[in-house]
Amino acid sequence: SNITSFNNFIDVKMQELVAKARMLCGDKLFNPQSSKQIIEELFERMGVKPSGQMTPGGKDTTSTKALEEILSTQKLDDKQREFVTVLLDIGGRPSQKQPGVKKLLGTFLKGMKGDAGLLRFVEKDGRIRPSFKQDAVTGRLKSGIHNMPHVVRSIIAPKEGRKIISADYEQLELRILAVLAREESMLQAFSRGFDIHAFTASQVFGIP
Repeated sequence: SNITSFNNFIDVKMQELVAKARMLCGDKLFNPQSSKQIIEELFERMGVKPSGQMTPGGKDTTSTKALEEILSTQKLDDKQREFVTVLLDIGGRPSQKQPGVKKLLGTFLKGMKGDAGLLRFVEKDGRIRPSFKQDAVTGRLKSGIHNMPHVVRSIIAPKEGRKIISADYEQLELRILAVLAREESMLQAFSRGFDIHAFTASQVFGIP
């Protein structure tokens, strides 16, 4: 399936990045997911200046946000820049809302900390068939598969002859109110596709 192939691709990518990080620092046992080891290698051995951001415990942080700041504001040599780039490829780039391979594997594909990754739900024919339940409070539909709405769309494909439909209860409460109250101006606004909030403001303030 696309998801299994994507998982294998990301798995290999993770191994390549770890190997590259170890090569750059000259340590075959270096763990790029260990804050302690990153501090020792990046700040102490390579001499990169910390970002100034601190952990709640008062120590220099190696968060992806701090690493992005280091990469964008400091003058790094080629080795330092490449090392920080590898760490961001693993951990992600929050400023670009880009997940790293660690999150793709741990959260979406394989699952971690009790969450069910998508691979657990791939059936024999290579497809995923989630079930949906309606939230008792909000009335919204919720997928029974954790993180299903956040999956990278490029790895999800419909069966031949079928389509993936994205639907949302857009302003559902206001639409129900308009029908029950028989509020003609609201009904017309919805039927004509107007932005209901802009329409209401125009009515209140007398702006066409």
